[in-house]
Amino acid sequence: MNCLFCVMLRLLLLSSQAVDASEYANNKFKYSFTTNSTPVRGTIDRYKKACAASTNAESVSEANTQFYQQEASKFKRQIRDIQNLNRHILGEALSSLSLKELKNLESRLEKGLSRVRSRKHETLFADIEFMQKRSNEGLSRSVLLLFKNSFNTPSILETWINGTVCCEWDGVTCDIISGHVMDLNLSLLNLQGQSYPNCTIFSLSHLQQLDLSSNYFFGDISSTISHLSKLQSLDLSFNSVRMRLDSYTWNKLIQNATNLAELHLGGVDMSFIENSSMSLLTYLSSSLISLIISQTPN
Repeated sequence: MNCLFCVMLRLLLLSSQAVDASEYANNKFKYSFTTNSTPVRGTIDRYKKACAASTNAESVSEANTQFYQQEASKFKRQIRDIQNLNRHILGEALSSLSLKELKNLESRLEKGLSRVRSRKHETLFADIEFMQKRSNEGLSRSVLLLFKNSFNTPSILETWINGTVCCEWDGVTCDIISGHVMDLNLSLLNLQGQSYPNCTIFSLSHLQQLDLSSNYFFGDISSTISHLSKLQSLDLSFNSVRMRLDSYTWNKLIQNATNLAELHLGGVDMSFIENSSMSLLTYLSSSLISLIISQTPN
């Protein structure tokens, strides 16, 4: 019976091959491409081996079932691998996320955008601070050069050269962030000039310490010194006895520079200051630590 079934099956296959000969000829390239590909050829070989090992129709049916189950399992694994790869590259599809997961995703995106905005703002602020610092340094350099050129001996300040960074000049200390001149120490340099002649340095409104002691200045101290409202230490002592400080300048200075802790005016002619004006020192009672003054005859 089995032999008869095999003979009939072979005849049926031969007849189908004869009928489909023209179709095969027309689609030869397609068939050759399909059957020659490694996965398909491997599948056919495994199927042939399974059929050859079977001795009856039931065994062939069982082999078919087992074969298809194995292939289906392989395809499922391949599909899962592709899906996992897509998730790794593109992330989970939004449609598959729950409401809670969507809210978490929204929160993460907002935090990410906030960090980006913050970095942009930090960069913008840094650029603004840098440009402001350069501007402050340029203004301070111009002021200091004008002051230098007013001396009878400008060559003493040899590091004060136009086009260089004034914060690196001798006697000059700047705020590292803003570039403002904070400390100007020019004592004991034998500088010679009329008074505090060129009052441009009094426009350095961020000065906290100014020391011009032990030089050779003379004349009236300008009232613009009162613009230095942030001064904590001022030393104008031991200059020429012809350097004078009048009541108006004294009053303005004491009223504005209320943070003064050190005020040294030894050798400055203060005979023009009225006694009532000296009482203004009470403005400095909470800050003043060191005071040196003297009255010299006119």
